[in-house]
This record gives sequence, C-alpha cells and structure tokens, in this order.
Amino acid sequence: MKIKEITLSNFKNYENLKLRFNQRVNLFYGLNGSGKTNLLDAIYYLSISKSYFSSSDKLVIRHNQEFFRLHGVFTNNDKAYNTLVKKRKDQKKVIEFQGAKLDTASELLGKIPIVLIAPDDIKIVKQGSKERRELVNRIICQSNPKYLKTLITYNRILAQKNALLKSNGEMDFQLIDQYNHTLIQLGSTIREVRKTMIALLKEYVIDIYKEISKGAEQIDIIYKSQYDTDDIKRDFENLLQDEIRYKRIFIGIHKDDFEFYINGNLLKKIGSQGQIKSFLYALRIGEYKYLKEKLTEKPILILDDYFEKLDNQRLSLLCRYLKDDTFDQVFLSDTELERTSALLSTFNIPFESFEIQNGKMIKL
Repeated sequence: MKIKEITLSNFKNYENLKLRFNQRVNLFYGLNGSGKTNLLDAIYYLSISKSYFSSSDKLVIRHNQEFFRLHGVFTNNDKAYNTLVKKRKDQKKVIEFQGAKLDTASELLGKIPIVLIAPDDIKIVKQGSKERRELVNRIICQSNPKYLKTLITYNRILAQKNALLKSNGEMDFQLIDQYNHTLIQLGSTIREVRKTMIALLKEYVIDIYKEISKGAEQIDIIYKSQYDTDDIKRDFENLLQDEIRYKRIFIGIHKDDFEFYINGNLLKKIGSQGQIKSFLYALRIGEYKYLKEKLTEKPILILDDYFEKLDNQRLSLLCRYLKDDTFDQVFLSDTELERTSALLSTFNIPFESFEIQNGKMIKL
C-alpha cells in the first residue's frame, strides 16, 4: 500500500496543503516545530482514524478554526483508494472510504496498513502495561477484524460492569454474573489471539535484535495474563466481593501485560539507553514484518525524527532494509537535510525531499 497524494485543511499547524509523494522514500526536513511530525501524523490519521500523537481530536483542529479535513489517495496494485476524514467542533467525526461513509472509525482499521516509529516510543518500555496493550491491540486490529469486534464488545461489557459496581443501588448479582460469564468468554478468545500474535512477533524481534547486537545479548517477550489459570471462573468469583466493596474491577483481559527481558532481566529495570533503543527498533520493525506477513502486503512505514536517534550500526541495518525489498513506501523526517540525504546516497537509495516551514512546504 502506498499514499499517492494528501490534502490537509486546518490540521494542526497546516491551513491548506496538497502534496504528491514519491512511491519509495520521502524525506520531510525542517526546524523543530515546523510541522514535519504533523504531516506524518496526517498520513497516519488517514490510516488509523486517529492521531498518533494527540489524545483528542480537539487538539487536531487548527487553532481558532472550527474544523479539520484530510483527504488521501492511496494505491495498491494499480488500484486507487480514497480516504476522507473531517470533523467540526462538537460534531461527530465523518470518515469515508471509497466514497462510502463508515459507521464507525474502527471500520477503517486494516484497510491501509501502517507503522509509525517515533522517539517517544520509549514509553512502551518504561511506562505501565497500558502502552504495551495498546501496541499489541493496534497491531492485531490492523490484521484481524474479528479480534477488533471482540475487543470492542469486551470493552462495552466491561464498561457496563464497571457502571454497575459504581452504582449506589442494591447489587444485581444475576446481572453481574452475566457480565462475568461474557467477559470470561470474550477474554479467553482475546488471550488466544494475543498468544499467537506474540509468538510470531517475538521471532522477528529476536532475529532483528540478534543482528543488531551480533548475538551478544538475549532478549525475550513474555505475555502475562490473569487468564493463565486453571479456573478463570473461580478467580472471577473469588474477587467479586472485593470488586463490590471497592467499586472497581480487579480481574480481566484488560489487565494483560507484555514484559520485555534482556539476558533474563526486565529491560525497563536494567536496560541501558542503547539496549532499550535497540530493542524498540527491533520491536517496531518486527511489527512491520508481522503485518506484512499477515496482510500479504507491505504497510506504509513512517520514521519520525529517527535517524538522529540511531547509532551507525542501527542506521546501516535500517538502510539495508530501505535498499532491499523489506519496505515499500517510507516516510522520514529530520531537522537536517544533509545528514539523512548523505546516508541515503551512500546506500544508493533514491528519495524525494520536502522542506517544511511553519506548516507550509517550501518549493525547491
């Protein structure tokens, strides 16, 4: 999948912009704050239906404006795909794919596979389990529509159970038993999909990390779930009184974690900065390879301000991937044209560059 053209209106710091892209490697360069990341985020938004960097659509609309609009033309095997996303303040977001309005944002997932790698990915290692679950869910949802529907249903039932626990009326034990029964069934299904996904992803990550470290270090990804038990129904029942007393949920697939290890120790506790960077690099490229295998097509790859974060060894490995057929269309951003262009030229990688200044493209 490739993006041929994008049009932005009132998206972050862009008033109006229309660009056509190179089918292989595209480099956005400019000073920090010029809008490079915002442009990459617009491409991501058209694929995932939400921003990678902003938690709310209110933060996406340009300052002092009432709406934003994004339109993209994508191609795959000479077939064109049009995606449109627009939103006015205090109104529901509108998403269209191939001219048809989608009922929910989740319907767009998987139609335009994409992987975005950014410097703040370190939170995947350093912060809590939520960030790691979100990564796993995002990967699976792009390649497995059934998983997405199951996850949506699970979260809806979970919210209903939570509301019941927080209510001040007499507890409806029959209803809460129904909720738990459904959560156990759905959670068990989600767990099996996650187990299968992690097993394959781990193979890719271990191989890539081994190439980076030249086999000097051993890494692992361990999937931990409360559903790893002989009797999950019993565990739900045993925790029910505590849930009622404290008015909060103590058990469920939404508490899963994916722990990262290096040489048998938790990476976030003992890993050096270089080891964490190397692991994250292997993890996200592993994500790309996983999606490529599951979808039998190559996702769009976005690397935001990434070249300055890599040492020569990881840069060389990345450029080898860029040169061979591992990736298809790639987007890069950097504050300096010379640094990235010199590296790409060294590996004879053709690219097109775009200078960005204050939300505008400067024509060369």
